[in-house]
Amino acid sequence: MKKHWMAAALFAVLVLGGCGHQDAADNHEQGMLLYNEGKYEQATQYLLAAVAENNARGIYYIDLGMNYLELSDYASAKDAFDHAVSMKDELELAYRGLGMMSMERELYTDAVNYFNLAIEQVELDVGELEYDILQYRAKAEVLAEKYEDAIKTYDALIQLGVNIPQNRLAMGGVYLKLGDEEQATACYNQVLAENGQDVSIYFGIYNAFEENGYGEKGISFLNKALEIAGDSALDHLNRGKIYYLMGNYSAAIMELSYPLAENNAQAAMYTAFCYEDQGDYETAADYYVQSLNIENSPLTANYYAMCLSAMGDDNHAWNVVHTTMEAFPDTEYMQDLKWNEIILYERMDMLPSALTRLLEYQEAYPDDPAIQQELQYLTLKQNILGDG
Repeated sequence: MKKHWMAAALFAVLVLGGCGHQDAADNHEQGMLLYNEGKYEQATQYLLAAVAENNARGIYYIDLGMNYLELSDYASAKDAFDHAVSMKDELELAYRGLGMMSMERELYTDAVNYFNLAIEQVELDVGELEYDILQYRAKAEVLAEKYEDAIKTYDALIQLGVNIPQNRLAMGGVYLKLGDEEQATACYNQVLAENGQDVSIYFGIYNAFEENGYGEKGISFLNKALEIAGDSALDHLNRGKIYYLMGNYSAAIMELSYPLAENNAQAAMYTAFCYEDQGDYETAADYYVQSLNIENSPLTANYYAMCLSAMGDDNHAWNVVHTTMEAFPDTEYMQDLKWNEIILYERMDMLPSALTRLLEYQEAYPDDPAIQQELQYLTLKQNILGDG
């Protein structure tokens, strides 16, 4: 799990501790050192010892709650944050923690409310902590479909001078969700006026238009990106990606050949995409293997497995998925890998295994709308064919 940001000021407060509670301060310091090293299980025992030795400091409970968040122990995290709130100590941080916990539990309206409570605690200067809370609130507002509120929050951040290009891009995406293509385009053009040589921005703009049903408009921005000069391997890689997204596979393959000659894993993967989209699965599979030989990526492995399945080699595909899940237990692509494992079991008529994995998947990802349809299909198929 990605580590949550903690203000440097928090660490200073907790390390100093109180003169009468040096053991608590020492445990807290040790717990925070472990936290910052990503050793959350070990950090827990020290942070618990700190609150046991000195239960009068809200910051100790808040940092304990943050550590529990990293462990996905949301009940314990909530208890810790709620305790800090009940003490009326460090309320801004306590409500921020509750907001972050709600985000991870996908309770986005609750998250917005907690972030609002956090901001209400600010009395004088607005600084890094407040900017951080506003960033979280804007994201929560988008996910809660409070789009107009999100635009106001992003605009406030821009007026404060915080991450202006990123927040203006995000605001453009919110306008697209509201169906306001004109305002979105204005946001994007403002960003490009000062960052027009950054190809990654064009990709972000294209994705935003594509995801919201404005594919043609997104392509127009990719055409602008092709005007950026450059002859480095990265320049050719970016142009190759652009041509791929535009469906110009021959131009894409030509551009990708330059970084591919330098053993660039992405170039090999995108070359595989080009051949796969044209139905040449065998050549695509060769390029996926080449990419994986350069860099063993769970994303590429997942694409390779699906390519193998399209070729009818489901056993090999399953082995790739299974091996990848074992090699990368914390990958951000685990949900996709687990779903594809279910589909492969189904394609191999291993229906009991498919149903078992689907129920495990449902427990891990209960909000996936595809679950119920797949569950009905697998149940019906098993009733027809038997256990197999």
